[in-house]
Order: sequence, then C-alpha cells, then structure tokens
Amino acid sequence: MKSPKSPQNLTRDFYQSVFPNLTLANIDTPPVFLRKFNPIGSHLLAFSSDQTSIEIYKYLGPSAAGSALHKFNGDCVDFAEFNRNQNRINIFELFFKRKWMVNLAQSGEQLNRECSLFTDDSKYVIVCSSAFVDGNSGDQQQSSFFNVYSNNEAVTPHNSFRLEDYTIFLVDIENGRLCDTISFKTDKIYLSHNQGIYLLNDTLAVLSVQHQSIYLLKLLNGKFLPVQKIGRFCFPGDEEQLLSIVPSAVPPYREATINSLKHRLLAFLYHKAKDASQQMGTLYELRKFYQYFDHIRSLKLWKMQLLDEDHLLLKYADEDVVTMKTLEPNSATSFFVVYNISKATILAVYENSAEEMLALLENFCDYFRNTKMHKNFACSPSNSIHARHIMQRLKQTIVSARFGGPTEAIKRLLCQLPVSAQSFTSSPYLDNSLFSYDEKRVSMMERPKCCGEYPIRFYGRDFLANCLKILLTQDVHTDDLRRVGWRLGTSVSRHSMHQDYDVRSNMWSTGPVPNRPNPFLFTLWKASSYLHRKNFGPTQLVESQRCETVSYAAYLEEKLLPALLHIWWVNEKNYIELTRPWYAKALRLPFNFYYPGRYEQDAKLRLQSCYNGTPDEIETQVYNDAEQCLNSLSQKLGDSQYFGGNCPFALDATIFAYLAPLLRAPFPSNRLQNHLKNCRTLVEFCKRVSQLYFENSFNKYDAEKKKAEAVKKETDEDFPNQKRNWLVAAIFATAAMTGYLFSQGMLQISLQPQKSSAKLVTKAVKGSAKTF
Repeated sequence: MKSPKSPQNLTRDFYQSVFPNLTLANIDTPPVFLRKFNPIGSHLLAFSSDQTSIEIYKYLGPSAAGSALHKFNGDCVDFAEFNRNQNRINIFELFFKRKWMVNLAQSGEQLNRECSLFTDDSKYVIVCSSAFVDGNSGDQQQSSFFNVYSNNEAVTPHNSFRLEDYTIFLVDIENGRLCDTISFKTDKIYLSHNQGIYLLNDTLAVLSVQHQSIYLLKLLNGKFLPVQKIGRFCFPGDEEQLLSIVPSAVPPYREATINSLKHRLLAFLYHKAKDASQQMGTLYELRKFYQYFDHIRSLKLWKMQLLDEDHLLLKYADEDVVTMKTLEPNSATSFFVVYNISKATILAVYENSAEEMLALLENFCDYFRNTKMHKNFACSPSNSIHARHIMQRLKQTIVSARFGGPTEAIKRLLCQLPVSAQSFTSSPYLDNSLFSYDEKRVSMMERPKCCGEYPIRFYGRDFLANCLKILLTQDVHTDDLRRVGWRLGTSVSRHSMHQDYDVRSNMWSTGPVPNRPNPFLFTLWKASSYLHRKNFGPTQLVESQRCETVSYAAYLEEKLLPALLHIWWVNEKNYIELTRPWYAKALRLPFNFYYPGRYEQDAKLRLQSCYNGTPDEIETQVYNDAEQCLNSLSQKLGDSQYFGGNCPFALDATIFAYLAPLLRAPFPSNRLQNHLKNCRTLVEFCKRVSQLYFENSFNKYDAEKKKAEAVKKETDEDFPNQKRNWLVAAIFATAAMTGYLFSQGMLQISLQPQKSSAKLVTKAVKGSAKTF
C-alpha cells in the first residue's frame, strides 16, 4: 500500500477514507491483562491473571467475524445485551486465537504488566519481573548491605523506596519460547511505562537508580550480550586498569573520589563557567559554580533515554526527588545532560527551566521520541502544526493558572523528558494532522485514560465530517479496547472514495476543465491526482521535479506563509481596512460575523506557536524570513521564464499561489508587497502566468489598472494650472462681493473732492449696522 517514493503525509491521508465504523462493547475476554499489539499488528500480547506468564494471541483479521457481524446495524453493539437475547457468541475468539503461553516469573516474582518492549522486526518481546528483597537473617543482612551500597553514589533506601530483585526476559513471539534472561539483584529499576529500560534498534539500556549506573546490552541472535556499564567508570576496562595500577582494599562505597560520570559533569560545568567568566571579564559565573558545587555533586541520576546508539539523555535531580520523597517532583530543579557513550564526554547541560531546552523539544520532538519516518510515523509538535497548537495551549494554560508562570510552564512541559521507549503510538487515527479529537480522553501517549459515558468522536480535518466514533467502556482496558476496536471495524467510506472533486485551476490542461463535481478540492496534490485520473496534463513528473516541488512547498510553508497570515489577519491596519470588510462582503449572514474573527485567532495562534517573543519581535522575524525567502526565489528563477525552465510544472503553480495574492491585493500596510515589487523577476513571472493561464482575469485587472492610471494622469496634467485657477476664483469672488455691497447700498463712492475717506468708511459702517 505504501510507495517509498510518496511523501509520508500523503500516504497517511488514505486513512481518512478507511476508518472504523463499528464498536463492540462489553465483549467477553479471557482472564488476562491485554497489553498491546506488536509493531506489525500480527500478535497481541497479554499477561496472565497471576502475572507469572505471558500469552500471545494471533490476530486473524477483520474478516474473521464477518459472518457474525453482518447483521448488526448502527455504530455500537452491546454484546452483553445481545448475548442475553440471542445465542451466545464469543467475539474475542473469532478475532484472536491463543498461540502460545510462556511461563516466565519464578521464585515469587511477578511480571510488570506495564512494561514491554518489542524489537523492530516484531520477532522478540522484552518483559520484566520483580520481587521485593527479603533479608531477615543476619548473613542475608550483611551480604545485602554490600549489595545495596556498591559505590559511593548509591542511594539510601527507605519505606517508599524499597529495593527489589529484577529479571529481564527475552521471548521469541513467533515460536513461543524463552530465549534469554538477565538478573539485577538488590536494585531499584523503574519498570512502569518502560521508564527504567530503553530499547533502540538492538541496543538495550537499563538504568539502576539504586547503584546510579547504566547497563548497555546488545540483542544478538536472541541473546543478551553485556557491552558496557556507565557510572563508577565510563569505559569497559577502566576498573581492571585501575586495580592493576593502584590496588586498594577500601570498599567502593567508602571511596573519597568522585565517580567518573559525575566527575565529567562537574568538569563540563566548570569549564563552561570559566569560559563565561573570561568573556564577561568577571568571576561571577565561576563563583556561582563554586557556590553550587556541593549541590551539583549531590545530584542523583533519575531517568535516561537513548537519543541514538551513541548518545544518552540523562536527567539528574535531588535524592529526595529520585527516591520519591517529594510530593511534586516535576516542580523541583533538575538537569538534563547529553552524554556521548563512545567518547565518554558531556556535550550539553540544561536546567529544567531553560527555554533553549523547550525549543529543542518543540522543534526536534521526533528525535526524542525516536520515531522512524519510513515505518512508524508519529505526529509530534515538530512535524504537525496542530500538535504544536495543542502544546502551545497547554503552555498558555499553565502560564495563566494560579501559581503558574512561564518558568513553571517550561518545567511542566519538560517533565516528559526523557521520553520512555515505545510510549507513543504511531496510529494514523491519532495523527493531529489528519483527525481532530478530544485529547483529554485519548492521546498518542500510551497511558490509561478514564472511560467516559459517551463515545469518542474523530473528525477528519480535510472534509470536516464525523467519520469515526469509538466507544470506550470501563469493562476493558482503555488502550486494549481502542486498539481492538480500530482493527475490528474497518470499512471504506463511499463518500470519500467515489465522489469526484472540483478543480479550480486549469494550469496543466490542454482542453476544457472537467465538470465541477462536489465536494470541492483545493490541495495541490489532490488536484494534480484528479487531473491525472481524468487524462488532463502531463503523465508524470520526473523524480527531480517531484522532490523539488515537495521541498519548496515545505520551504514556502515555513518561511512565506507566516508572513502572509500576518499581512492578511494579524496586521491591524490591513485587517480593519481590507481583510475584514472584504470577507464580510463576500460571506453571507451569519458567517460574515464568525469566520473573519475565527481566521484571525487561528493566524495569531499559529504565529505564536512558530515564533517566540513580543508581537513586534514576531513581526520582525516573520518579515525577515519572508524577505529572505523572496530573495531566494528570485535568485532561483534568474532569467528563466519559469522555475522549471521554459515549461511550467507543479512548482510554478505552488509559488504562484503564494505570490499572486501578495502582489495584487491592495494592502494599506504593504512592506512585504513593496519588497516583492522590487524583485522584478518574480513580478514578471506572476504577470506571465496570469496572462497565460488566467487571461480573462488578467485582462480585466489590466484594464482597471490602465483606467486608474489614466485618471491619475489627467489629474497630474492639471496640476501646473492650479495657481491660475485659484487666482481667477479669488478675483471672481471679490467682484461678486463688491457688486452685492453696491446693490444693498452698504458701499457708496462720492466724487466730491472735499469729502474724506473717513466719511466713506463711516457710511459703510452705518449701512452695515442698519442692515443688522
């Protein structure tokens, strides 16, 4: 179904047409704890009720129960009520067949049903068991002491931090056999939700919180192969080399030296403070390091994850936080450390209130989650604007909450780091770019959620239809029923698969545009696919053109689209004088009151999620990026007629869609428009495309433009005679006023020489007084 040449997002759009439409509620399940499917969905993992063994069920496909479900109508079937009125049907056994049952836990240990890791090939699964340490006799207590305090960084246990014996099992799913085990005695490993173990490809990392050590193992032919232990020493042969040089009878827990990993952390912070002091010309940063030296030295390793096979992300915190004495561990101060395994060096250190660390999480979230773009694509804030909006809303909620603020919001958002292994689902139905749903009731993170009374509705973002509805009940584990329900009720939406679409542009057509069906279609790729199916336009783009179009489309969306949103909706002058009146005139009541404000809020939210700073700073960043983008486009076009040379293709249509509105719209505030007009090659490109493919609109626009220029030219030609016209008007007004005074007798002229001018003025004044 998936083509390696097709973009990942376009491939996942298929799931908007194929989606579940039937929920089976209150089904009878075996007395087990259903856990999860393997990555390829062929087997379902479950834990036995006594948590000593695992059961592996083979998934038989949605058609296995077709004969039993064909007579049901509606979108939800309550099997508890159905079995009371009809013949009893075990629907679970129709879909799943138990293939293996493997006994694992021994000696009083119990499997942790919230801990399981699958290999990439779905052949093996890793599960863990644990049992509390029992040391009642004196010999056991004495031996247990040396097991508890194996080095000088060991944590002191207490009632809320009880030590356990752990066993990690490697099970072959296909053959149902136990392949290998590895034990950790008198230790503390957080197994819930895979917090203490991490699997990346064939590398398994295990964090021992009690001994402050990280164990690295390789999975080779169904066996655990110990590779390295990081903590007291950072290289595999350090301990043997040290003992050969300096033999010591002092127990490790009484050593006065700092262990290797902590020493590298302190050395990195010292050199960082020293360099900062030299640049500032003061000893402030260095004195600050010495001030907090004891506090940093007392920090304990809390969590970890593999960023790749050669880098670890470590999280350090106070011992009270690590040993669960603190009620609010996420609000406490902690540090993130990036560690290179092969070179045994610290690359970076961030506090949990650092804005830089939050920016890394927002922009490179996929690297923390270790998603594989060609296999298990997972929606995240770094690849989906909708997921970024959700994260920004959560951030604003924490900032505006009581006892909140920007610092508290950063700490709350960064508390998800390090990310647990395989804790995010890659299901396309939870992709925020494809579907909209209530994140409070279901999320991409595989955590139990409270079941509601009403079904969860999923809305497709393209056609805004209620295309998916899943009912979660409290009788079955939320994650398990969600996965089962999606696999049970697969159907094809006839509305989405068989309806034709409207194509508004005949960019590549050689004849008339196909008849306009319904609903409309506006995206480039769907429009080109529609034209190709209707035998309009070129048969196929070459690979270089396809790659270039995809890359430039992403580049324009990142650099130029925010500026267009700002010009149309965020710029106050443009919004009040142009955008809002324009939309209010084009839309009908009551939509003209709703949609302009809605689009304005969406544009502001998108800009806030993509840029940091005040509104003025955001505006500066947006326009700088847009101007740089326009310069790059102008440089790429050069002296060519089109971006593909002498013949246009999809890239020209994409760029024209961005540039034409910016060039033609009459913006009152037009900074970016003026910059575009200075790029003569882009202006000529827009003119060329408009004249060639939109001839009627171009001729109409050109005629109106010439008419406006003619009117302006006439006004400019009359400008030199403007003073003459003012002088003639003044003379005419003076003559008219004088005639009026003579006709009313308010002004008389005497020809007698002995009369003085004072008498003339007196008569004029008297005449005026008589008139009033």
